Amino acid sequence: MKKHSIITVSRQFGSGGHEVGKRLAEELSYKFYDNELINLAAAASGLNKEVFVKSEEAKTLPEGSLLADRNNKKNDKIFAIKADVIKHIAERGNCVIVGRCADYILESWDTFDIFIHASEDSRIIGLMKKHTDWDEKTTRKHMKKNDKDRAEYYNYYTGREWGQAYNYALCLDSGMFGVDGCVRVIKDSIQYT
Repeated sequence: MKKHSIITVSRQFGSGGHEVGKRLAEELSYKFYDNELINLAAAASGLNKEVFVKSEEAKTLPEGSLLADRNNKKNDKIFAIKADVIKHIAERGNCVIVGRCADYILESWDTFDIFIHASEDSRIIGLMKKHTDWDEKTTRKHMKKNDKDRAEYYNYYTGREWGQAYNYALCLDSGMFGVDGCVRVIKDSIQYT
């Protein structure tokens, strides 16, 4: 029986991918990395944490304009710093890494890559429970914006299409399985790969 020591989790906004990754790490006694990666990258580089947060929100501009070249080069350097941090974490093994193109950055490693998704309705219900001040219209707006930002970021840095099943070992519908069900399926699956 083989047990993967590095698990990456990509996810739609509001699908519970963070919670799945965190619970999975707890049950496997693995280290868990999500937003902590930003803190580690900031510490490793000496740059302000906000630089890394903003780089994940930044849109890549069309090539050719001077502003685009400057902005993209800066974001590319920031991406490279995060990639180095992710590789350093992976060297230690026994970890769950959420987002930040970790599946791509570690593509030559022995990873188990997961994509968590859910229906729009399921995500809206979950997000409105979490953000009690959001109405349905606001929730849809945040959901579409975050998914668009994640897709653009992933597609730009990987040359792949975000959310496509062929990029992952396992794709799970958290609306159908719930967080606990997703964790059970993942734990069962990593035993047979």
